[in-house]
Amino acid sequence: IHIWRALFSFSHTVLGDWDTWYHLNYLTVICFLTMGIVLLTGSYKSINNTSDLTARAQLLITFVLAGYITIVINRWDRVRNTTLGQLWGAIENLCQVNFFVLFKYGNGKQEMELSDRTIRYARLSMKLTFMAVQADDNLPALVEMNLLTEKEREWLAAATIGTRPLIVVSWMQELFDSIKAAGYRVSASQDFTVLTNVTQMRGGIGATLGVIGSQLPYSYVHVIYWIVQIMLVSLAIETGVALAVDTYFEANGANSYSPADDKHTWPYNPNTWYANNFLSITAGNMVFALFTDGLLKITEKLNNPLSTADTSFSDSVFDIFLLNNCLALRAGSLSYDLIQDHPLLPVLAQPLPRKTRNTKEKHIQNKKRLQRQLMTL
Repeated sequence: IHIWRALFSFSHTVLGDWDTWYHLNYLTVICFLTMGIVLLTGSYKSINNTSDLTARAQLLITFVLAGYITIVINRWDRVRNTTLGQLWGAIENLCQVNFFVLFKYGNGKQEMELSDRTIRYARLSMKLTFMAVQADDNLPALVEMNLLTEKEREWLAAATIGTRPLIVVSWMQELFDSIKAAGYRVSASQDFTVLTNVTQMRGGIGATLGVIGSQLPYSYVHVIYWIVQIMLVSLAIETGVALAVDTYFEANGANSYSPADDKHTWPYNPNTWYANNFLSITAGNMVFALFTDGLLKITEKLNNPLSTADTSFSDSVFDIFLLNNCLALRAGSLSYDLIQDHPLLPVLAQPLPRKTRNTKEKHIQNKKRLQRQLMTL
């Protein structure tokens, strides 16, 4: 994102979240309510400076949030690159092997139907993983997307939401076995590759559901939220006390707000001094409270990167990218015959000249001959 666009972008950000602004309004009310109480009761006469308390509160909040945010970001990165990334990579590997086996014999109707089913199962496994996390039971929508047949929908409807992606993993394995049983030649290495990636596919689904389903300990999250909220309320109270003290000194300070060694009383207008203090204390603490509450809101959404929130991964975007990648792999297998007339292919297909093949052998012979010559010297 461009720096200026990031500064003035409010949509889908903390600045556009009304719950955060409501909470900030409550803290502002507490601040000015405290200020009024201190002024009415005259408590400002026994208070000197609250800046140390404010600094300690901000330091404690920063310390508490640092570890919590690190844990949440690591969970998000693990889902994206390790668990979901493992699933994505295994799916595309299976598609590549299947296409290689199928189109080695031609690109007839049967090969195209089997490749279509491979792509459909690949997309279906990813889609069902998202639906399992979101507790989405809308299988008819997948039928409308041509990702499920009616008979397949009936089988999946009888299973729980969390086990449906695993059923598709078995379908993918059975599809490859049926291709091999139909007479398509499958090498031992290809068979092993399929088995390995089917296992990784199953592991990616299980790990994704496991990471998201295993939330952080409730007691830990609870104490984090309590500490932050108590500190923010304390910060609002301390800000109100500081403003009350400044209000008193503005009216009755007799220029005590100016350093004693100044030759001139500065600022000349007490209102200017009060405005400076008001902005430095109130505005600074409000920004800090907004920043802190915004971080809590972000971590709350990042805890489940596969949810339906607008900050989570989009299952539609994942589906589009996965479909395009699978179609690209299939297009590469289908187009290989079209590039056989490339002028470099006949040259590369010819056996290398004998002198080129024996270059290493000649090098060894020359080295031994040189050694013998040196020994006779």
